Amino acid sequence: MKILRAGTLDDSASIEPRFHLWTSSKQPWVEIPKDVEALAKQPETQQDWMQLFAGTYRAEAGG
Repeated sequence: MKILRAGTLDDSASIEPRFHLWTSSKQPWVEIPKDVEALAKQPETQQDWMQLFAGTYRAEAGG
């Protein structure tokens, strides 16, 4: 897994988040699109992380 922070790019306009983590501490004015996975914290296991990246993670089932 590689992490690339969009803020470090010269042009991040074409980057769209696949998921949002730690939404339990987001600011009230931050709006997360309904069609993007949003987790209150982060996945707890490596399997959960892999499912999240694969697009098959479900918060109800994985925590």
